[in-house]
Amino acid sequence: MPEEARGGEDEGTLAPELRKVVGAATGSGRSWCAYTDAGYHNWLFVGQMSLPLSRERSSPVVQLENYREHGLRETGTWGINRQAKWYRCVE
Repeated sequence: MPEEARGGEDEGTLAPELRKVVGAATGSGRSWCAYTDAGYHNWLFVGQMSLPLSRERSSPVVQLENYREHGLRETGTWGINRQAKWYRCVE
């Protein structure tokens, strides 16, 4: 994301395709956050904690989906190390 992107966007400021993703995420108990750069581009992140992977690694692991205006861009699993830094898990 560009440095000028700001977070805390509400569902109503997102592209219609992304509002559908937010509805599905909320309905299935997943969390989401959105960012925009003055309303031109949207970044939507949907995630949930993976309890099995968190137990396996003895630290929090989150499964994330990254969306842009036109749909899903990438997915990934992220963990946090002892220095409180997030890293992408090798799957």
